Amino acid sequence: VADSGASMDVWQETLTEFEQMSRAAGVFRDIRRYRLLWKPNATPASEDAAMIENADGVAIRATTLAQTNVRRLVFVATNGSAPYWTDGRMAALIGVWSTQCSVAIVHMLPVHMWPRSRIGEPKLLLRTLSTGAVTSYLDAEALSRGGIRKAGSTGPQKRMSGAVPILPLDPAWMTKWARMQMGGGQ
Repeated sequence: VADSGASMDVWQETLTEFEQMSRAAGVFRDIRRYRLLWKPNATPASEDAAMIENADGVAIRATTLAQTNVRRLVFVATNGSAPYWTDGRMAALIGVWSTQCSVAIVHMLPVHMWPRSRIGEPKLLLRTLSTGAVTSYLDAEALSRGGIRKAGSTGPQKRMSGAVPILPLDPAWMTKWARMQMGGGQ
């Protein structure tokens, strides 16, 4: 799901290449690409505030990705600059998706620029030992500034609400994330 903020247009070629590479590698059984759209003046809690549009221009409610009869991975490609990252709309949508899907935010900006985006710097280390765990079932541990485990950390907490993996579009990070999704830890 590609974010639809105006500043995301520069990333379309990169996302097309990622999609083509994923198809060629046979990484996923089925790949669908959508563009995320928001209805004007919709409230964050409204289930139909967000729409996703396919390549043919057909728009459906974004919450339909959270079906219970399929296993689904949702990558949200973004630079984190749109206002819906801080006004509750994106949090509400990702909350719906993460109860039924594996969700990861693919941050298009370099890691050193993340704190300047509306998403901000990651504050949790996420992990799972369960293969294909939906996002709401990931264990989370608090991190201090710079991604270091906090001193005196009591270890992972189960099912921390709203915790979603954030990773750059980078082979090494994608490999780490894939290992975690396959039950290999963090």
